Amino acid sequence: MKQANNSERQALWKTLLLRSSRGKRRHGDRKIIAEQFKISRWVVSQVWKRGIRSMGERVAAVVASRASLRGRKKKDRAEICKRIHQTRVADRNNYRTIEEAAGLTPYMIRQLQREGYLRRALTQTRPLLTEKHKTDRLKWCLLHATQSTDRQPVFAPMYDTVHVDEKWFYVKKIGQKVYLLAGQDGTPCEDATVCAEQKAYSHGDVSVCSSTSTWKLGWQGGDVACCGEVCDPVKER
Repeated sequence: MKQANNSERQALWKTLLLRSSRGKRRHGDRKIIAEQFKISRWVVSQVWKRGIRSMGERVAAVVASRASLRGRKKKDRAEICKRIHQTRVADRNNYRTIEEAAGLTPYMIRQLQREGYLRRALTQTRPLLTEKHKTDRLKWCLLHATQSTDRQPVFAPMYDTVHVDEKWFYVKKIGQKVYLLAGQDGTPCEDATVCAEQKAYSHGDVSVCSSTSTWKLGWQGGDVACCGEVCDPVKER
């Protein structure tokens, strides 16, 4: 059998009063009302006893459910969100970092996320392209363009150049997942930050070795010979 809510308990109490005579229930009314509201007869008896007990000399009786008074009190979500808001966004990568920064339990963090107070977001670091940067990149591309017979520019194949992608040596992450406050029920609302830098990657002390080589193909014998030259390592900071 289901438990009756406050509105059903109030309707149940009014039905009992209408079917009662001189403050007493008639025989068989409990079974009939229980089948009508689809609840147990024990609930009908408890509502009737509590209504009579709380009424006394008053006209209105109190038959509301006391289930919310049981157990441990629910913690204030606004106070918890305030503690999270005082911590740095960089310290909210996962449950463990939030637990250390805000002093919360993993269960409470999980409950805040389920109730909509916390959400997952992605902080990004984007490259900052100024007008000078765009011009420099365009000039570098023009240096490697050559004129062909049909007057159409053709880019140099650069077979004698070894390109080393700087993304191999990045130290700082471009995107980082963090937990942010969603602003529910008057709590602070936070947005994911987007940082702009001249380079999308932050380098430390990385040794980059550049090399150039010239490949010579032997068409008769089919063998391949390579004459290479390796430059000194360059430290990029």
